Amino acid sequence: MKTGVNSVAALILAAGASVRMGRTKPLLDLGGRPLLERVMQKVGRFSFREVVAVIGCDAESIRRHIAFSDKRFRWVVNRGYKQGQSLSLQRGMEAVKSHHVMVFLGDQPFIMEETIHTVYDEGVRQGEARQRPFVVRPHFRSVPGHPVFFGHVQQMDFTGLGGDQGAKRLIDDMDDVYALPVDDCMILFDIDTPRDYERANRMWRSENRLP
Repeated sequence: MKTGVNSVAALILAAGASVRMGRTKPLLDLGGRPLLERVMQKVGRFSFREVVAVIGCDAESIRRHIAFSDKRFRWVVNRGYKQGQSLSLQRGMEAVKSHHVMVFLGDQPFIMEETIHTVYDEGVRQGEARQRPFVVRPHFRSVPGHPVFFGHVQQMDFTGLGGDQGAKRLIDDMDDVYALPVDDCMILFDIDTPRDYERANRMWRSENRLP
């Protein structure tokens, strides 16, 4: 891995089976574009060194239907996606070449760009100040959400993670975990169910002043 403190990758996790939704979440239409593509477009506006999306369920269909022309981007397919989000995180971390990684969820398209800037800037600042692993995680009213910034990932061991808990156990065992207050409730809004999807469509129409 490169050791430059400003070498930051974006890792988007979108490999789940969408059981609660009942259909493939990354391909849900949101304002005329697939949901995952909306997330990728937002992430692509930032100066990440690389952008990686981990997919699993219906991976071939997702790659056929999502267009994202960015030379920094590549897909990673997690064939073992049924084992839970932790394996997708492992596969993504194995694929990135950057020193730090900012982890996004593929079903959170409404996170404010200001929030992403805030987490990114704090992560880079912490990375310049220290040489050991750390995490910066945004909190809305003391509740943790995404995106999560992992610093000095080459010193972290993701192999012991399992199930659908993501990096929770790893973070719980770390000394340097920074809770970053943000005024953005969308860090907590995952589009998991049909009701969530209905809400997302209402929000999209409202934000874009559509009927």
